[in-house]
Amino acid sequence: MRPSRIGGTGGAPMETLPPNDIAQINTKSHFKQFPIFLIAITLMWVGALTYADYFLTRIPSLLSLGCAAVFFLCGAALLTAQSRPGVSSALATAALALIAYSLVHNLAQALALGPDRAGPFGLHLEIDGPWAVLSGILSIAIICSRRGAASRRLARCLGFIVIVGAVSLRLAPGRLALSAYSTPDMANLAALLGIMAGYAVVALSRRWKAESAFADRTIAAMGIMGALVSVLAWYAMTEQDRSWLEPLAKFLPDLVLLVCLTFTFFLTRSQKLATILHYRSIQLHYGSLHDYLTELPNRKYLEAKLKEACRLTRHCGGKLWVVVFDLDGMKLINDSMGRDVGDEVLKKVAVRIVQGVEGKQFVARMEGAEFVVLFTNADNDAMLETTNRIIAALAKPYCVENMELRLTASAGITVSNGHVDRPMEVVREADLAMARAKREGRSTWHAYTADLSASVAERLALRNDLQTALDDGGFDLHYQPLVDGHTGRIVGAEALLRWPHPVRGQIPPSHFIPLAEETGQIIPLSDWVLETACRDIGRLRTGNLSDFPVMVNISPLHFQRSDFVSSIRAKLQAYALPAKCLELEITEGVLLDNAAHTIAKLGELKELGVRVSIDDFGTGYSSLNYLKNLPIDKIKIDRSFVNEVISDRHDAAITKAIIGLAHHLSLKVVAEGVETESQFWFLKRNFCDEFQGYLFARPMPFADFSIRLRERGGREVLPEPYREKESNRTLLLLDDEENILRALTRLLRRDGYRVLTATTPQEAFSLLARYNVHVVVSDQRMPDMNGTEFFSRVKEMYPDTVRLILSGYTDLKSVTEAINRGSIYKFLTKPWDDEDLRAEVAQAFKGLALS
Repeated sequence: MRPSRIGGTGGAPMETLPPNDIAQINTKSHFKQFPIFLIAITLMWVGALTYADYFLTRIPSLLSLGCAAVFFLCGAALLTAQSRPGVSSALATAALALIAYSLVHNLAQALALGPDRAGPFGLHLEIDGPWAVLSGILSIAIICSRRGAASRRLARCLGFIVIVGAVSLRLAPGRLALSAYSTPDMANLAALLGIMAGYAVVALSRRWKAESAFADRTIAAMGIMGALVSVLAWYAMTEQDRSWLEPLAKFLPDLVLLVCLTFTFFLTRSQKLATILHYRSIQLHYGSLHDYLTELPNRKYLEAKLKEACRLTRHCGGKLWVVVFDLDGMKLINDSMGRDVGDEVLKKVAVRIVQGVEGKQFVARMEGAEFVVLFTNADNDAMLETTNRIIAALAKPYCVENMELRLTASAGITVSNGHVDRPMEVVREADLAMARAKREGRSTWHAYTADLSASVAERLALRNDLQTALDDGGFDLHYQPLVDGHTGRIVGAEALLRWPHPVRGQIPPSHFIPLAEETGQIIPLSDWVLETACRDIGRLRTGNLSDFPVMVNISPLHFQRSDFVSSIRAKLQAYALPAKCLELEITEGVLLDNAAHTIAKLGELKELGVRVSIDDFGTGYSSLNYLKNLPIDKIKIDRSFVNEVISDRHDAAITKAIIGLAHHLSLKVVAEGVETESQFWFLKRNFCDEFQGYLFARPMPFADFSIRLRERGGREVLPEPYREKESNRTLLLLDDEENILRALTRLLRRDGYRVLTATTPQEAFSLLARYNVHVVVSDQRMPDMNGTEFFSRVKEMYPDTVRLILSGYTDLKSVTEAINRGSIYKFLTKPWDDEDLRAEVAQAFKGLALS
């Protein structure tokens, strides 16, 4: 099934002709074949008019009857040589038989073997000897012209012989007569026809191509009538007195014949050119409205169809559905199998979509692997049924060049009532919905909603502003120090990109960095960051303010460029910086495409002396197999784990695991996003090496960073540790009632415990992170978190603590489960007995000491 024949409902804006039909019109071939056709028709007209004149006047006035019959048969043989070779051979053979009869008759007369008698039907068909031989050669040449290569070469030679012989007879003294009944004008005409017939044989043998002489009936009719007029003009000139034109009078009829035939040729040529131009204009118009590969309507045709469909929808009411299909996996086929295989797949896709709409809807190909279907006479259910059917059909295997290939398709759907200023706007909406379908898993469809357009408009505006900022230098680079957890010395600084938008204010990097990676703007943006960071490092070194590296985040797209390492080397050389002054931060995403290539490139950086750390570790492609082989220096714990590290047992467990893993691999660990002293002490207690966050310093412009380094001598103040006199007797009390906490503190402090109090679980977690707590007493019923849940987390994070519940609220089931899990050491009730409570707490400390 050809998609071009069923491309939709409604015709093209003007007459169209498919390229395969236009291909049948071959201008060059026709102009080469037409002279043969014209000569053949002239031979036949001369023969036919000779006999017509003879039957009317009983006197042949053009040629002798025998010669006329031979020329008629030879003309018919030439006319049918290309389209009917068998008939052509039969006609040429008949001409040879007539010539043989004439030769036998002439021989009999020469030997006086019989009386001079008329031939069949009382006609004198004899031909004079030289003309008979020449005609015989012509007939044989016609027969040979349709056979193999050797025969065609023989036909060309015989054709030249005919031409030379006819010229010789035309110029021969006394002008040899055709027969006893012929005139000099007849001999002149026969010689001219012989020359033309010889040329036709030579041309036919050179340009053998089987085609009909009547392929273009208009041109054929013009040739036939032109040949007739030419012969009649010759005949008219032979009847006139030409004595006043001597000595050119004898050539005048022949000249008139040639002029008329030439005029006919050029007239038909002009007509043919006009026809060709007409068809070519149709072809160009067809090509402008259809896709050259699938022969489906293209974008231009789709736009015209949409305008008409919107107009009809507005006029008649109803809805216009537009569905955009995009193939998933087409790029992989083109890259791996080649464009030719991809083109064959696209042709099959076009056929399946056309079959899916069953010829009832308009189908077009936009570009690449994107197709559009317009539903003009369908309801919602029918449209969805057809869409699902097409998606299912496109997912079936494609057999191309003995290979089975598979694709899927994602579709976007939008509906319109026709009231749109720009009809292609509905296609854009469907395209946005299709993109959402791809993000939702592909091989499905998604309907358009208004928020999709708003999102795209926002991204487009942001992209334009991003380019403007790149061109005008609208970015800033801020620096945030990394602090050694033991000495407070600044051991590094991270260069952080900031975009102070003139209208929107500060735009977070999380908003514009993904867009820059998608649009390719990340490359010049990264170059600017590296250039600025290297310049600032040079300024710090010149002022003796820095003996630490500056860390720059590198996008995976930038890192994978072939010239990445050389560009780093060039920037270091440009600012005369040692390689140890620069540290690159990469994410685990760089391992996704080509891990071996990434490891090799990291090795080159290591040889150069540039340090590398993995940023946001644990949030991406965390492959321990690759981690052990990566030539890196540090691992940075992502802030998402640090935020709740003191209260979320999962974050705490992950953080401890990362620190332990890194130290076993001889890597340093940096904690990002440290904002509270509790986070700092928890991480430090678990042997984290370096810290970065608001607790020490916010990101700041280079000028402020330089001043801070100069004023503080390259150090930051660490949180003061809590000096415990009795480090093994710290008690934490948790209750949401202040009076209860005060009463408990007065009671238990007399026993010499260091008592810490908290009114919320979050405050308690902060104290647990900062101090070495041994026993915890908690209320059960609290607003944010009950005691059993609190102790479940404490058990996971601080398993060495002893945990007691003190509550007047009894939920036997939850308390029993907590005791069975080991989350609670003992359950005490309110109101409590002072001596009993003191004894229980003392027993808890005693048990802890014994363990």
